[in-house]
Amino acid sequence: MAKQHAGCSKESPVRAAVSSAYPAVAASRPSLGCAFASLKLVPRLHVVIVGDNPRRVQDGGVRISVGSVGLVGLVACAVLIGGSAYAEGPTYAQLPQRAPAVLEATAVEGSTAPAPTEEGVAAAVADIITSTRLGSSTSAVVIDPANGLTLFDYNGATPLIPASTAKVLSSVAALQALGPQTRLATRVVSGAADGAIVLVGGGDSTLALVDRGSGDPGGSEYSIPRATLTDLADATAQALSAAGESSVQLGYDASLFGAPYVSPDWSPADVASGAVGPVTALMVDGGRISVDIDLREEDPAAAAARAFAGLLSERGITVTDITATQASSGARELARVESAPIADLVTLDLTNSDNDVSEALAHLAGAKLSGVGTFASGAQATLAALTAMSISTDGVTLHDGSGLSAKNAVPALVLAEVMAVAARESSESRPTLWPLGPGLAIAGLTGTLNDRFASSPEGFGIVRAKTGTLADVSALTGTLRDVDGRVLVFAVLSNDVADIFAARPTLDAFAAALVACGCGSA
Repeated sequence: MAKQHAGCSKESPVRAAVSSAYPAVAASRPSLGCAFASLKLVPRLHVVIVGDNPRRVQDGGVRISVGSVGLVGLVACAVLIGGSAYAEGPTYAQLPQRAPAVLEATAVEGSTAPAPTEEGVAAAVADIITSTRLGSSTSAVVIDPANGLTLFDYNGATPLIPASTAKVLSSVAALQALGPQTRLATRVVSGAADGAIVLVGGGDSTLALVDRGSGDPGGSEYSIPRATLTDLADATAQALSAAGESSVQLGYDASLFGAPYVSPDWSPADVASGAVGPVTALMVDGGRISVDIDLREEDPAAAAARAFAGLLSERGITVTDITATQASSGARELARVESAPIADLVTLDLTNSDNDVSEALAHLAGAKLSGVGTFASGAQATLAALTAMSISTDGVTLHDGSGLSAKNAVPALVLAEVMAVAARESSESRPTLWPLGPGLAIAGLTGTLNDRFASSPEGFGIVRAKTGTLADVSALTGTLRDVDGRVLVFAVLSNDVADIFAARPTLDAFAAALVACGCGSA
């Protein structure tokens, strides 16, 4: 008889709703209701994506996310976690800053749940990790963060291409360098000459042209409040009018990030399609030409300045010239807008696998380390963050923050150790890395995992993980709570994959097997 998941004792009222939407899952998971005790269902038609780098178009008012591989189907409902700390709106999945305990890898020291054994874990996952559905180069690590023991190590020290699981590392770098509560400011300051002002970018890749409520210019499911260029123009025009000025020269300063702005290691197809764009410290709507498509501006900073000039003109301020410049350190500030906290940017990055946000986070960490954010300084900052966590950087090679580069290499052991450190943190104790846990996508429910675990229902709603996908790479790293209530962390990297459609459910099965096994119980 299957063991009931720890903490589940009776039918939840939500079970009926979940059972209606996911009958196969409910039939195979008697304890499903408890896992969803704090969830409510909100009907919405949504197009599910395949791939970690969604592209999107508009079709008759319905947003369609187009993955690098293709569409797989429609889901007629979404699951929304109640009690969101963010503005209300019809988003697909808004997460609170701290997720319900059943879904979160909380601080785990002193856990009294039965500890799995190495033999038990190996028996549960060995056949899965050696499946021919995975690539010829595959590695996996499972760690019990409560006692620090490595329970399973299959080629764990071998450096492999991490794909978008590298976003975990860039998030760590930003959290270590900036702190989870830091907000990124986009400012307007006085220029060197009379009648001159400078628009200064602060690395906020989420800066929007206008307030679209809960909408996400990237077209993905999870969104956060965004600073807007419109609000900045309002405040700037008011300040200028109060000073009796109606005509200005506009400079723009994006010097916080340096060249190259497009990684030479990225696939030209990814750049051309808009899966990622130039990484600049000043951009609006991710540097997109339009919020309706993913094509990007060649110079996002200049485009942002032009948009700002237009907004000032609408408010009675004439802009006579627009030039790239660098603001002086003592320039008087006229106006500013600020992003959501870094913790929320990390959640946006990890849940949706947002390439723009992850590159900005890595560059920001690099700027904190060396003064200018670049691909190289971001990589250096990430290695420094790992070292500060007492995690070996042997075998770690990073060329970007998003994981789009096929030249990146990371051992699965490193990813698992990062997850273990994060699982031992909380916002009350060591408040640096705690956003990693609640920032991860939830199996079958949110972000890049919203269409996953259909064939591995044991992990549905229990596994939190970051996905990774390139043409021949499939990866998964995250946290889970097993059937005995023990928190485990894991990382699986598979390279040289012949069929990612077959590899993905195999990785899901790996995580689900850890949830279900009760590997330390009699």
